[in-house]
Amino acid sequence: PAAVTRWQAPVQRDFAARMDWCVKPPRAANHPPKVVLNGDRTPAVRYLDAAPGQRLRLSALGSADPDGDTLTYRWEIF
Repeated sequence: PAAVTRWQAPVQRDFAARMDWCVKPPRAANHPPKVVLNGDRTPAVRYLDAAPGQRLRLSALGSADPDGDTLTYRWEIF
């Protein structure tokens, strides 16, 4: 369905990286970033309550890539 189409490419890239972990040395495989959102380092989904029109401040300060790759950010609101 079209509702999941936008996630297809990221899911495939994640799967390919996980397969690399099985056959490549650790330094040759890509690893997921260590994400920090507003100081929270847990992998849990974050929910923010806001009133209509209220501004939210989102910070990824402290996030890092264990492979040393540059991180880029895109915030999406659902």
